[in-house]
Amino acid sequence: MKKNTSSVRRTSSLELIHKLKAIQKPFYTLSDLEIVYAKGRNATKYAVNRAIKKQVLKRLAPNIYVCPLFNYDIRLIANLFYYPSYLSFESALSLYGILSQIPYTMMFATTRRSKKTIIDGYEIEYKKVKPTQFFGYKKKDQIYIADPEKALLDCIYFVTIGKGRLNTNELTLKGIDQKRLKDYSTRFPQRTQVAVRKLYPLLNQVTATI
Repeated sequence: MKKNTSSVRRTSSLELIHKLKAIQKPFYTLSDLEIVYAKGRNATKYAVNRAIKKQVLKRLAPNIYVCPLFNYDIRLIANLFYYPSYLSFESALSLYGILSQIPYTMMFATTRRSKKTIIDGYEIEYKKVKPTQFFGYKKKDQIYIADPEKALLDCIYFVTIGKGRLNTNELTLKGIDQKRLKDYSTRFPQRTQVAVRKLYPLLNQVTATI
């Protein structure tokens, strides 16, 4: 009697690649892969392990997978994995060229609880801000990122509550809009506003040299 193999059919590597590409997501969770494989959780885990060995899938962190054959951006993955969040603090300031140092940790602001994690070997930190302070960001290259003024304010705020440090000597304030900085600062506590005002003489010097 001929054995029915339809129930144990395996998804080929090429078929898996096509299915993953069709999803159009920056990363995949096990739930996504259950749909791709059309299998239960345990069978999907087994199939995923096979795909990892064949280098069709790569595990970046618990419940975060990518296809290494596609380009992927850790910043985008970190941004969307812990939603809502936006890239801020020293990470954003460094991208804008305002901070001369490149921070080791990738930092995001979020309204959820603070947490740290590792994604593909990169240290990611999510810092909790109040809902009233979750503003001043935009979408750039698919990533939500703070405006330069907001990234600076986020840094200063955490300094004023004793949960951060910022060396103003490492800052190049040429990219900071002083009016926007003042407007944004009104939505922060008084001690943050006082700390921000100490930067105004430096901002005035920058404006005078332009």
